[in-house]
Amino acid sequence: MARYWLHCQHLYVNGQKMSKSKGNMYYIDTLLEQGYEIQEIRFFLIYCHYRQKLNYSDENMRSVVEKLRKFRGIVRAIGKKIVQRTNPDTRVAQSLKQGFEEKMDNDLNVRVAFNELHELVSSFNLTRLGISEAAGIIHALREIDGVLKIIF
Repeated sequence: MARYWLHCQHLYVNGQKMSKSKGNMYYIDTLLEQGYEIQEIRFFLIYCHYRQKLNYSDENMRSVVEKLRKFRGIVRAIGKKIVQRTNPDTRVAQSLKQGFEEKMDNDLNVRVAFNELHELVSSFNLTRLGISEAAGIIHALREIDGVLKIIF
């Protein structure tokens, strides 16, 4: 079922521990009804380090989801640069994967790994980005998304 098991802190809602008795339970169905995608909910849950308390609030959820949506928009724009099947630029792909792996190897720090990935991907000049570079970026992001399951 799983290679690793990590027990994280309890989930908090607006600063209070989530519990049925307090009536502050949030269910996935409720968040889906509010318009969030399952990948966005997953991102919210993994974006906080597993050793820290995760505090759900509408503001925190919107902020994290907006970060992911902006990132995915950049990824879509890069993907549109690939007009034909081409060999990906392996230098670009390797650089992205290496940076991501280094951050994840540091106690599964998803927040730092994602933020660095976001910064790197955002730094590419889309007007000057070549087809093979774009293909390399998308190739690397697909491999990275094999871990995160939030990008594509």
